[in-house]
Formats: sequence, C-alpha cells, structure tokens
Amino acid sequence: MLNLKRQSKVLSTVLLMLALGNCASDRYPIPEGHAESYWEHACGVELPDLERRHEYAQWDGVFPRIGNWYFYYFQERRGRYVYRVSHNVLVDHVPQVYAHLRRGPQWPPATTRRDREFVQKSERFAECLDISIQAGGDHSLFLERVNATSASPSRRVDEQEEIESFLAQWRKARLYWATVLFEGVVLLAWWMFTFHRGVYGRLNKRLDVRIAFSPILLLAPHYLGYSPYLFTFGLSGGILYPAFVGVVYSAFGGIPINATDIWLFEELPQPLRHISQIPAAPLTISRWTAISPTALLVFAGVVLVIARLLRQYKRMLCRLTTHSQATANANAEETPP
Repeated sequence: MLNLKRQSKVLSTVLLMLALGNCASDRYPIPEGHAESYWEHACGVELPDLERRHEYAQWDGVFPRIGNWYFYYFQERRGRYVYRVSHNVLVDHVPQVYAHLRRGPQWPPATTRRDREFVQKSERFAECLDISIQAGGDHSLFLERVNATSASPSRRVDEQEEIESFLAQWRKARLYWATVLFEGVVLLAWWMFTFHRGVYGRLNKRLDVRIAFSPILLLAPHYLGYSPYLFTFGLSGGILYPAFVGVVYSAFGGIPINATDIWLFEELPQPLRHISQIPAAPLTISRWTAISPTALLVFAGVVLVIARLLRQYKRMLCRLTTHSQATANANAEETPP
C-alpha cells in the first residue's frame, strides 16, 4: 500500500512536470519568427514562404536590435505579438531582398480599403532601395541601416513609448525561466496538498481541510500579482497555471465581486507581477472580472463547519449505538434463564 502511494506521487509529479515543460516550450513570450516576415515588415518585400499577416492586426513594424536579435511585431487589440530573428538568418536572405527591391513593388496600386498599408509598404520599399544602393555588397551594413531606419521613433508620434514598452516586454521575457520554475514549484505543491493525503502531515490529512483550502491556495499567487489579467484576456499570463484556475473559475466565477474584494485587490502587494507573462500593450480591455477571495473564504468556512457537524453527528451515533448495545447486554444479563 505504501509503495502504491509513493508510486502515485512520483507518477503525478512526472506527468505534471512533463505537461509544464511541453507547454513552456510552445509558449515562449517572444518566440523565434521568420526572416521573410521581418523583411516584409522592414522593407515591404514579399519573399517566398512569407507567413500570413495576423488577421486582426491593427498595425505592424520592427523594433530596435538587441544583441544578435532583430524583432518584428503585430499589434492587435488584445496585445502585441513580438517575434525575434537572428542576425545570421536575416543576412542570408539579403540577396533575395536585393532582387525584389530591384524588380520594384509587387503589389497593386493603393485603391483598396487598406490604402494606408500599401502606402506604408511603398515608403518602406523606397527607403530600403536607397539603403541597398548605399550599402552595396555589405549585407550586414544593409541590415543595420534598415533596422535603424525602420525602428526610428520618428515614424509615429507614439513610437518612442512603444519602444519603451517593448524593452519592458523583452526584460520580462528574459525572466521566463523564473515563470516556469515558479509554476513547477507552486503547482506541484498545490497538487500534493489537494490530492495526496498526509504529504504535509496533519495540515492536509483531513479531506475537509483539503477541499476547503485547495481553491484559495491555488488562487493565492493570482491575488499576489501572478497572471493579473487572467480573466480579462482569456486564460493568459502563465503556462499551466491558467488552465488549473479555469476549473475553479467554472465553480466560483459567477459570484459577484464585493467591496471587501476590491479593497483586498487594492491593498495586497503584487510581487509576482514581475514574472507574469501578461499580454503586452493591449489596446482595449473588454471586461474585468475575478474570483471573489471572500467567496473562497466563505466556502472554506462552510466546508469546515459542515465537516465538523458531520463528525459530531457520527460520534453521537457511535455513542448512542454503544449505549444501546450496553443497555441490551445489561438487560440480557438481568433476565433469568
């Protein structure tokens, strides 16, 4: 029996870590993109194998180089999607870019409802053509000058603010390892508390204690700043954590927020916000909602009270049964044969 319990703990730990690792590899905040997309954003050229534009993108562009990485992005209403491409990959595509620049624009005149997009592509195309003439055969120089021109804050009034927002997003993305480590520790500790009796000694030995405190323990990181927009932009801001919280939300999400909840949200510190991979630069917030912490506390209290009453009722039945049995035995002894 002990070996079976130990094996179940090991198996659940392995499965949880495998799921976390698999999801973490697919959800890197600033993943590697495609050179074709970068050159389309930077110069307006449409190389072979160009990926489709994000369907709901409001605008796009490139950001300044950081180290060996170059960046392009799509701005949508619910956030900004940034991708990175290495210097060597981009330089390898420069000959194709030169060939497209010398052939001239390959898109129709600006006569559709997306006139602005074609005008911007034409401007980028003309700038890159001039830069290619100046850089000649120095492909690295061409890339550097194109990036410096395309990422210039003078392109839009709010471009400098957008660049600063991107730099903050990049710094947070560099802490992705801390996000993965944090979720591994927190989810494993919560799983062991909830589903493995006695792992923490008397703290989680009773079933009612595990049922009562499991939801609020799971939500505690959220209340301390982790995945702060968890219920605003879908299940976002984490890796596996949002999926687990979604189960709790299905049970408690319909309970309205009260004044005490709002006070708690305003007063609680938010130390975990720094490792939360929240959507960057959203244009709109359609709604704001949360799971009421007071509702979770009331739920815990109700569960504990009901469990206590059931234990008292069970003890009372045991005493009554014992007393009845003792009375029956006494009567049997007093009855003459």
